[in-house]
Amino acid sequence: MDRTAREFVLMHLVPLLVLVTYGASWAQEPQAPSRDRDHPVLTVTGEGEAAATPDRAFLRLGATVEAERAADAQARVNDIMQKTIASLRALDIPEAQIQTAELSIYPVYMEDPQPRGMPAAPRIRAYRASNAVMVRVDQLELIGRVVDAGVESGANSLDSLRFDLRDDTEPRKQALQQAAKRAQEKAAALAEAMGVQLGPVQQIVEGSVGFFPPEPRMGRMAMAEMATPIQPGELTLAASITVTYRIQGGARE
Repeated sequence: MDRTAREFVLMHLVPLLVLVTYGASWAQEPQAPSRDRDHPVLTVTGEGEAAATPDRAFLRLGATVEAERAADAQARVNDIMQKTIASLRALDIPEAQIQTAELSIYPVYMEDPQPRGMPAAPRIRAYRASNAVMVRVDQLELIGRVVDAGVESGANSLDSLRFDLRDDTEPRKQALQQAAKRAQEKAAALAEAMGVQLGPVQQIVEGSVGFFPPEPRMGRMAMAEMATPIQPGELTLAASITVTYRIQGGARE
């Protein structure tokens, strides 16, 4: 082998062989098993609830009108809603708490009778216009008066009435604490039943937290039968958490 060939081998082939040998030994090196991964665990879920008295309400007032001409239907429903909003403002409901929730106009069809075997030809018989506002009421004693004011102004639909809290921090905290306590009690009971010991907490995951208020719903037909007095009742806030414990030691003596 002449000098040029020896230099080529030293410069190119030897470093490549070293790299291949090192890579093979690194790939074959076993990795240490994870202690946490091999350790037995116990995962439980706890639920909790807390009751609270609502101090805020949301209701949706609206009107629906039909007329032969779209412009007439729109004009009539606009007049009703303008009067409704003015009556709400007269009750000291701020403009910021009155928000348009629906605005629509569409044709209403009727089908003319056709000879047998012929498809019915749809024909516009009227136009239906709807307008609704979502009202936030921070003084619950005003809810009945708000409804009365809307009805007297011509509103013919009350689609929903929902109660809420301005600040749910305290009941949320109580519900989570109860959920945590129940999860701990459940884990202790399972550990005792299985004859093992609970170790430290490995993970805590907060699940769903939210209110489940009753939401009375009524349409136009129920409006005349609705009594003005309204009872807010109580709101229930439900929470859940999932806790994972390490099982310590093994079977209990």
